[in-house]
Amino acid sequence: MNVLAVIVGAKVKSKTSPFQRKSRFASKGDEAREVLANTLLNHIPVIRYNFQAKVTPATMCLLR
Repeated sequence: MNVLAVIVGAKVKSKTSPFQRKSRFASKGDEAREVLANTLLNHIPVIRYNFQAKVTPATMCLLR
């Protein structure tokens, strides 16, 4: 999961202003995990960043 978080974190554009000093997230990986948990298939709950419940529906979407 860490590799995926780093890849997605590199692609995520921060919504914070460039004039703000601190981000809400510690790293880009943390921000990527938040995006994957709350934005991608947001109707499926993620508990403690366990994405197993999202794997099957996401795979079905990708295969179609």
